[in-house]
Amino acid sequence: VAGQARDDKELVFEAISKSGNSLRHASPELQGDKEIVLQAVKQDGMALQFASKGLREDPEIILAAIRKNGLALSLLHSKVRNNRAIVIEAVKQNGLALRFASAPLRSDKEVVRHAMRSNVRALELAPQSLREDPELILEGVSSKGVALQYASANLRSNREFVLKAVERNVWALGSAAREVRQDRNFILEAMKINNMALEFATPEIREDQSFLLEATARDDSPLLENYLRGLTNDWRPESPLGGKRANKLVAWNGTFELRLPKDQARPQSQSRPATGSPKAVAGGASVGRSSLARSGSMVALDSQGRR
Repeated sequence: VAGQARDDKELVFEAISKSGNSLRHASPELQGDKEIVLQAVKQDGMALQFASKGLREDPEIILAAIRKNGLALSLLHSKVRNNRAIVIEAVKQNGLALRFASAPLRSDKEVVRHAMRSNVRALELAPQSLREDPELILEGVSSKGVALQYASANLRSNREFVLKAVERNVWALGSAAREVRQDRNFILEAMKINNMALEFATPEIREDQSFLLEATARDDSPLLENYLRGLTNDWRPESPLGGKRANKLVAWNGTFELRLPKDQARPQSQSRPATGSPKAVAGGASVGRSSLARSGSMVALDSQGRR
């Protein structure tokens, strides 16, 4: 839109229908035309900044803009940013619009809840009092485990609370305080909920042979075996991990070493295992360590071996 075309309503309407940002090139008269501005903000909420002052305060224009882009809340007068209904509409569209809400509304639990549901990172913008709210944080964790990352330090180090978070989403454990993730007894309890909890323990625990032995000794379910099965994604009936359980964990040198009774060991000549599967050997099987969180190969099971 240039020259005399800036005053041509039909041409301007066509331009803003393709790019709402084109409103910046319209004449001042058309930037004050409600039909033109409404079309522009429906295409691009941030086009609100090019509307006339009067239309930037028009409720219909405001709602259309923030429903298209919640961050358009940043363009509004402080009085509007203190309007609870307007702010809720904005954070529903983009949780990070909470940054531009008034201080009282950033402390409003319902406003923060709407923002969190849109983008869990909105919790980072909430005041300390809400980041210490167990109910709110657990709701966030149910949707995204990383929500625990934005909780207060007190909650992230509270073992009872973190265990509740793991019950809702095992990925939350990755955001717990290090002191929790290096607690042997806590990790054992978390593994009873979901064996993938071991993935978020500190390296000292994940690579501690005595801990792995204790994990299998304290629970007669396929706890460690299930973890290894998920690690290798090997569910073949003929696999050492798919048949009877290994009865002894005997060595640790960067790999899990499972010693099988001779009558369970598969002769090497039977079949060649696929890449990434446990390598069957006479009397034992080795499985390399890898990160399930990164590889995405984890098959999450509960303590009874259910998916």
